Amino acid sequence: MPRRTLVDRIAHKMHPSRFRVSGFFHAILACLLGQEGWTTPELAAVTATSDGWLLGMRKGDIGFNDFLGASVEELKRNMQGAAEAARLTKAETKKLLSLCPNHSLEAVS
Repeated sequence: MPRRTLVDRIAHKMHPSRFRVSGFFHAILACLLGQEGWTTPELAAVTATSDGWLLGMRKGDIGFNDFLGASVEELKRNMQGAAEAARLTKAETKKLLSLCPNHSLEAVS
């Protein structure tokens, strides 16, 4: 049997049947972990605006039409807490946090 990747192990531990969080949070988790069928509607992609807010693109949509109402920093704090609650290893937690979108403030001249 092949070894599971870090992402596979995280997805297993945080699957909706094992880990209870809001459907909204599971939609973001599923998107970042590349999982399908966790929520309805499904997010196809999550991105961050230049000022750090999250936007989502629903599966089948064109463009990032959903303002997710959280900042990148809030998402990372929530992911850290979820990782602890799901008892992810340090390596799994590091990988999960690395999947969060980043933002950068660029000076406009």
